[in-house]
Amino acid sequence: MELLSPGFFPTPSRVIPLFALIFPVALLLWPSDRPPMFFFTAPGDAAFRRFLTVEAFFVLASPFSKVTFLRTFIADILCSMPKLLIDITTSVCLYGATCEAEFKGHLGAFLGAFPFCVRLAQSLRAARDAALEGGEEASASQKKNILNAAKYSASILLVAVSFAKSKTTTGDAEFEWLSRAWLILSVGCTLANFTWDVVNDWNLGGLRVDSLDKIAKEASRARAAELAPSQVSRPGSSASLALSTWLGQHPVGRAFPLWVYIGAVPLNALLRFGWAIYVSPNQKVVAEHTVLLLAAAELTRRAVWALLRIEWENSKRIAIVVGQAVPPTLQPVQEGSVEVEVNTTYHYN
Repeated sequence: MELLSPGFFPTPSRVIPLFALIFPVALLLWPSDRPPMFFFTAPGDAAFRRFLTVEAFFVLASPFSKVTFLRTFIADILCSMPKLLIDITTSVCLYGATCEAEFKGHLGAFLGAFPFCVRLAQSLRAARDAALEGGEEASASQKKNILNAAKYSASILLVAVSFAKSKTTTGDAEFEWLSRAWLILSVGCTLANFTWDVVNDWNLGGLRVDSLDKIAKEASRARAAELAPSQVSRPGSSASLALSTWLGQHPVGRAFPLWVYIGAVPLNALLRFGWAIYVSPNQKVVAEHTVLLLAAAELTRRAVWALLRIEWENSKRIAIVVGQAVPPTLQPVQEGSVEVEVNTTYHYN
């Protein structure tokens, strides 16, 4: 390797990428709770990092490892980081003994599709486990995981088509055909992923709230009871109060006010816009520096997705603990402590 060869001069262009590769690995493997240069730590951080590293290996071992929520969550995060994995090819060229263009292109395509291959393997494993278990609930879980597997298969095909298109010449018949196929897959995958986020991962179709009309009538009655007869007919106040009350109410069994869920939907749709370009290796739709902006947008979208995904998962588990059927709609939980012994099989999808 040139990095270790005699006379190698450690320029910043070589040292900084090497540091970026080594530092995360060293952080995960650091034996004490407080690594160097970290000022805020908590007892048990080292054990948690070791646990996270083991779980990451189980993710990479899909479909031979059991599917759990944490492992699917880690794999979903990886699906927002294909550009990071593709950039490993640059490190191979920077520090490796060879950097042939064909090898770099094939490696980039493989790394770009790898997170989707992991999620595909997890979905197929979850569908197989549900089929072996049997039962009405397991059958529904199996169908959902099969749909999820189809979604990730389409994403893998999108990466493959993008790579194949990069090997053709602009203006050729093959290039035009692949460009149309890439566009169709891009739109289809984006719509499918957006729908899955909203309907399955967040379950926003199952939100239970009082209607705006009901809240408006209650607000009008309350205002009429408080104000003098000459003031009751003044427009605007009751409507704005009803709207703010409606947006501020918490859906049954959910942690956040309604406006959070309403705002997350268009934000997810907007930031999904550049997803297909971002995950496509060797794309020529936008300049490479624009891909960095798309990557930042995707990580922002994924952070919002993660917040609502964990919140919905927690709501489902609370429903299981209090003895309710696994929602789509959650029943109100009575105040007070609940002590039950849970003995149930949970299906991840």
